[in-house]
Amino acid sequence: MKRTIRAGTRAVRNANRTAAMAAEVPAAAFTTIAHRLPMIFAAAVEPKARANPELARMVNEKTRAMSESTAAVGRGAARASAAVSRHLQEQARATARLVSHPHPADPAAAVQLMWRQAQLSLNASAALTATLADLAASTAAQALSPAHSKVSANAKRLSKGKKTPARKRPATPRRSPVTKG
Repeated sequence: MKRTIRAGTRAVRNANRTAAMAAEVPAAAFTTIAHRLPMIFAAAVEPKARANPELARMVNEKTRAMSESTAAVGRGAARASAAVSRHLQEQARATARLVSHPHPADPAAAVQLMWRQAQLSLNASAALTATLADLAASTAAQALSPAHSKVSANAKRLSKGKKTPARKRPATPRRSPVTKG
């Protein structure tokens, strides 16, 4: 049961982390797109602007982030498959124990044996559910992480390059010195 609680706690923590990343990505993407769009338009019109390293970086970053995300999803699917496989093997062993168990002499003992087996099966199913929830949340976080880190870094880097001028205070009229005559 402790394993189920730990897996559930991890699933909630991973889901929160994924939600936070998913909330940050659109704002960072907007900033990045706002800075890169003029570069793309300039490259479409001006052949010299095509040499901008930002354009090549943009393509490389996207392909790398996509391949890292795909690999994370593959690893998550393999871990989920292994968890389900372990669960099914445990259930098969439990069924084999139940079948090989000597038959109870009276109906009350039979009911008690079946009740214990049902509880064990229910606990195993709850553990599998918590494990799969944890794996799903973890896989989502790992799949989103490459895109999140790239877009956040881009937004930060591109925002540093273009500083908006500080807002100036309106000039206050100077008072002319009053001369006494």
